[in-house]
Amino acid sequence: MPTLVCFGDSMTAKEVDTNGTLRFTSRVREELEEWTVINAGVPCETTRTGLARFQEDVLSYKPDLVTILFGTFDSHGNKRVDVYEF
Repeated sequence: MPTLVCFGDSMTAKEVDTNGTLRFTSRVREELEEWTVINAGVPCETTRTGLARFQEDVLSYKPDLVTILFGTFDSHGNKRVDVYEF
């Protein structure tokens, strides 16, 4: 069975909205029934902290495919990450 890791910040982490609507990873999992879909999203995370956990949370699964969705918190207030680092 192929493996997909969905890696990112809160846009990836949240499986279901407060109104019950499925979010990104849940929708992908629903469509790719023959795949193992792993949610490696962490709320309020930046690309800097994501990079620090990439080996353990993504590569350790030896995925066939990876989605990477970051950026929301990189540009937000005191968590700002320099555009060159991003």
